[in-house]
Amino acid sequence: MTNDANLSYNALLRIDLERIYKIYLLCCVLFYFIEAN
Repeated sequence: MTNDANLSYNALLRIDLERIYKIYLLCCVLFYFIEAN
């Protein structure tokens, strides 16, 4: 891989991880509210 391709791959990976983390947090919050009721 060239350096540019490597940088864009890392950026894509970071975006994907952030999206997964946000979905995970949302699930935790929803689960918490369901359990609290």
